[in-house]
Amino acid sequence: MRLLILPALLICLATACIGRGGDARPTYSVSYPMQKVLLERIAGDRFNINTLIPPGTNPESYDPSVSTLVSLEKSKAFFRLNTPGFEQSVMARTGRNYAGLDLVDADKGIVRIEGTHGHGEEDPHIWNSVRNARVMAANMASYLASTDKGNASAYRKNASRLDDDLRALDDSIASILSGAKGASFVVMHPSLSYFARDYGLHQIAMETEGKEATPRQLAERMNAARRSGAKVMVHDREHSSAQAETIARQLGLRLVLVSLNGYDWEDNLVKLAREIAAGAAESNTEPDNG
Repeated sequence: MRLLILPALLICLATACIGRGGDARPTYSVSYPMQKVLLERIAGDRFNINTLIPPGTNPESYDPSVSTLVSLEKSKAFFRLNTPGFEQSVMARTGRNYAGLDLVDADKGIVRIEGTHGHGEEDPHIWNSVRNARVMAANMASYLASTDKGNASAYRKNASRLDDDLRALDDSIASILSGAKGASFVVMHPSLSYFARDYGLHQIAMETEGKEATPRQLAERMNAARRSGAKVMVHDREHSSAQAETIARQLGLRLVLVSLNGYDWEDNLVKLAREIAAGAAESNTEPDNG
């Protein structure tokens, strides 16, 4: 009898603990860590925010686990960016258990870049842009205000403050890069197309349409990098750096490592801007031997 009572007692105690310490707030899901940063600024602590892609993970190769899908099932809404790879996999594996899940297109209004990842394919790296972040934040705030009217005023006020901060960040990056218009920088994977577009920069990717280049293609890209006057090679910490280190050494470039899928995305974009600006200034002070 005592053996039967003990498990029952433990279950009761566990249930009581959950009841006292459990979090009754609704859950909303986002794909990328930077979206969580934006959503927290808009919503405060009104609900839990579930990030499907862990920081420091390569979104293009990340395969969602069962626990990831379960966490999404418990959410009221999923703020998606409609990016290929991870999000496509998630959407393909959702079924009737997700019938009550609101799918919110947080990327609505963002003008996509095509051709960097294959003929006719859209560049998925829209989160590496402060200007795109402003669009995402506005879309998320609009959804929350329309579905939670009791807190709509707070959402709009927080979103306005966030937009002011993002505009100031954009202005700061533009100021840092003001003397680097048209400057080139090298990457392995073309993950900074939107950043380059925002500030008039030229991204030279060593990969071909987002995939590993052949030896001949790689040689052509390295020659293009030499001719461009680039001084910096930017590499995402989420990808292996071995080949990037070799190419940077062969081209005489300064290798800059940044994390492009993390909660500190703003700091990384500012670091990136400063490194590219420093490289452009270095290039401008070199004697013209032509």
